[in-house]
Amino acid sequence: MDEAWRIMQQRLEWVFARRIAFVVGATRWGTAMVERALDAHPEIAAKGEGRIAEALLPLMGQAVGHYRRRLAEARAEAEQAGLPFSAAGLDATDGMHLARIAFGLALARYAEDKAVKCLVERTPEHVLAMPELERLVPGALFVHVVRDGRDEATAAWDHNLKTKGETFAARYPTFAGFAETFARSWSNAVASARTFGREHPDRFLEVKCEHMLDRTTPTLSRLCRFLGVDWRESRLAPCVEAATQLVPEGAAGLWRERFDETALSAFRRHAGEMLKLFDYEA
Repeated sequence: MDEAWRIMQQRLEWVFARRIAFVVGATRWGTAMVERALDAHPEIAAKGEGRIAEALLPLMGQAVGHYRRRLAEARAEAEQAGLPFSAAGLDATDGMHLARIAFGLALARYAEDKAVKCLVERTPEHVLAMPELERLVPGALFVHVVRDGRDEATAAWDHNLKTKGETFAARYPTFAGFAETFARSWSNAVASARTFGREHPDRFLEVKCEHMLDRTTPTLSRLCRFLGVDWRESRLAPCVEAATQLVPEGAAGLWRERFDETALSAFRRHAGEMLKLFDYEA
């Protein structure tokens, strides 16, 4: 057998013998802080943003679908010409197997030379793709990071103005209009994650971003216990340090500087109940 093929198989066996977890949530900064903290743990390799559900899963399914259609055309051509055709092709479910192999190879690179027990992939947008990821990696763990949606709306507004400039400003001429749209998206994303969590309670953990700021050690302890790694304080110390290094100034309560009554009313209209659910000042 080709040596490269044997090495690839060994990598895949190693990866899928680890605990695999996904960090998701409608907060780019919050999920990044969790990733950074976890990656500082000696038994965890955490990286982002792999965008598996966005880029890999659809393409693998499309590739298998294209191949199956091409074989069907070839079969019809052969039958029309009176020629034999015996290619078995691929099953519709094989796209998931191919995606699992590709994902496993990517995860193997996350660890590098680190002897880890847990591999963590962070992509915020995966909050809406948790069922697909569960099918990709049966038994995977999920960490849902929640941040006050108004703080995240403020950060998203600033980021989009900086990166998209006039295009974004033309689409959202007022902050209140953007806040209303964002409130719908944030509330839907959080609700989607919580629905998944109710269906998989043993493999789902919810973490408030704000608790990473004011209850850092106990929050990380809870995270590490959930992931099945050493949660003694000596192990958590580098994680705490890594988390605090990523905290921007005024991270919690940022919304108070930007939201006027119009924006606040618009946000509450679509996400007020969700704010109350997490004990955010509504």
